[in-house]
Amino acid sequence: MINVYIYIDSQKDAHKLATGLLEKDLFAHASIDKDNHSLFKINGKITEQSNIVITGQTKALLFTAILNFIKKSGFDHTKVYSVPITQCNENFSEIIRNNTLKI
Repeated sequence: MINVYIYIDSQKDAHKLATGLLEKDLFAHASIDKDNHSLFKINGKITEQSNIVITGQTKALLFTAILNFIKKSGFDHTKVYSVPITQCNENFSEIIRNNTLKI
């Protein structure tokens, strides 16, 4: 199981994308966090950016399908990464197993 983080510019787009991922059973749970400020370095210059961040919980084997869905939905300009869920209680694990695509 993994947490998937998607950085996107618009709240409207974030809601549309998160809803689509849930409807396609690619995410079992999604949260949308507004006003995430991040600093990054490009060509030696530090820049600050404000984003909307979607965090979704799913099965690790669905990550490629998630990337494909994001691209096909026209959001290929987003930044996406995942981290493993190393521990969670049985209730949360069950939600992820029972509400995502069967593999």
